[in-house]
Amino acid sequence: MDSWFADYRFSVREGAGDFTLSAGLEARAGRTGHTDESLCFRLVDEAGRVFFYSGDTDYNEALVPFAEGADIAVIECSMPDDAKRDGHLTPALAARIGRLAGVRKLVLTHFYREVTAVDILSRARDVFPGPVLLAEDGMRIAFDEE
Repeated sequence: MDSWFADYRFSVREGAGDFTLSAGLEARAGRTGHTDESLCFRLVDEAGRVFFYSGDTDYNEALVPFAEGADIAVIECSMPDDAKRDGHLTPALAARIGRLAGVRKLVLTHFYREVTAVDILSRARDVFPGPVLLAEDGMRIAFDEE
């Protein structure tokens, strides 16, 4: 992520609700429905930039308010559209959440082997109008780049 995020160290006790991190980040956590412990996070920095991260989740429009207007949304995308599995998203479903939430940049992550055999980007771009990226280990994403 952008250096504003990477340069801070903090610890979080997991649980749904709102909290403020000592680094000046406002955070909100919500349940995704994958398991009782599965969460999504919305982080807002002092400049008002929004980062959204979904943990494991099935399609759930309750995620939309958490992701709403995010500059960067990292959303899990485990299975191909034609092999949907309970508890996980497909490229089209992840992209739909991003579109409904009006996120600026969508980053797909958490790829199972089955989804890597399809053109993930094309399927997501058919639904999401903005930039779509595939997450990679160690990836850094600036808020201002397309």
